[in-house]
Amino acid sequence: MRAIGHRPREAWLAVVGFVLVACSAARSAPSPLPPPSVDEACGELADALVAYGHCNAGAFGRPPARDRIVASCQRRLGASGVVAAAATMATQCASSLRSAAAACDPVDDATCAAPPGMLVTGAACGTALQCASGYCVGPQSTTAEGATPFRFVDFAEPPALVTCGTCGERIAKGGSCSPSVPQCGPACNVVAPPCALGTFCKVDVGQSGTCVETAPAVAGGGVDAPCTVGCKRGLRCDAATQRCAPPSANGGPCNDVSTDCVTGLACSLGQCVPVRGAGQGCGDVPPRSVSVCAPGLVCDPASNSCEAVSFGPPGAPCDEALARCATGRCIPPPGSARGVCAAVIADGQPCRQGAPDETCEDGAVCLTAAALQGCCFASGPGTADGGSVGPDGGALATCVRLDPRSCH
Repeated sequence: MRAIGHRPREAWLAVVGFVLVACSAARSAPSPLPPPSVDEACGELADALVAYGHCNAGAFGRPPARDRIVASCQRRLGASGVVAAAATMATQCASSLRSAAAACDPVDDATCAAPPGMLVTGAACGTALQCASGYCVGPQSTTAEGATPFRFVDFAEPPALVTCGTCGERIAKGGSCSPSVPQCGPACNVVAPPCALGTFCKVDVGQSGTCVETAPAVAGGGVDAPCTVGCKRGLRCDAATQRCAPPSANGGPCNDVSTDCVTGLACSLGQCVPVRGAGQGCGDVPPRSVSVCAPGLVCDPASNSCEAVSFGPPGAPCDEALARCATGRCIPPPGSARGVCAAVIADGQPCRQGAPDETCEDGAVCLTAAALQGCCFASGPGTADGGSVGPDGGALATCVRLDPRSCH
């Protein structure tokens, strides 16, 4: 007999073998990837937005510029109060954009939603990403970012804020709200405070409404569920039955939203129709309605057919229909429908406020030295002098771009 407490040699070998296998497995297990840096996330997001840009370049605007997106992204994600997870979430949005780009499918808003930040109400901000409320409002409440859901895809557009603002307070659930935009002057709008995150302004009677919870709409109801609870992603609200329904096939009903139709169809006059290619007619579509032309094409009002859009440099002829400007604006002479693309002034260079023949680059504004005092921009006042005027009487200023990292 073996002594009590002694194990057979085979048992000890089995234990040693198990330990060796476990250690080997632990060594071979892949380590989790580190989160992307701001520069890596911004580069990846910019590449994806440029790839997806051809889907919107016809009906909705000009192709996005990669360097502008990268710079805008870096300024935003690098600002104080932005959560560390924002860079990872930006790369997740980039993945969603790449998947949607091939067929120009709608982008998943949930994947591309930008997270709120950590700064409290009243703190200085230059982007909604900094604020715990997800809402940064500019001076006199005439500009704001985050009044509508802010998404990473918005990095492709010029920022709404041109000067530093403050983190705004949202209307609490159950509070009164208004979807209308109050006026503060002939050409001036006041940004109405938005409802709290997770709620929306449900209009009751006339222009008054109440902030109600949108959480059910995220999960949403399935087919035949009442539209009042919100429909699951991929379903539409049938206007006739007010019930959630699958996207419509060719000839089916839609609410002037092409996402109501299956892929390859567009909504025209309440009916899903095939997307039209170059040279195909589009005269049956009302002006400024959802485009039925394929990505990169626009309905030419002169020929009533889908035609390709070109984007010219400064000095190129333009008409804001088929011939557009790659940056800046089109300046038509008095009484003419055609014009030329305005000269574009680089960041940090002198500009003339109100000059009709020049413009700052997209996302930059022309401000005098006096207006620049006390605010923070990516480019300084340079040679601008708030008291100088140009030969046409326009005040000399500088093209500047807001840098949220400098808002304190």
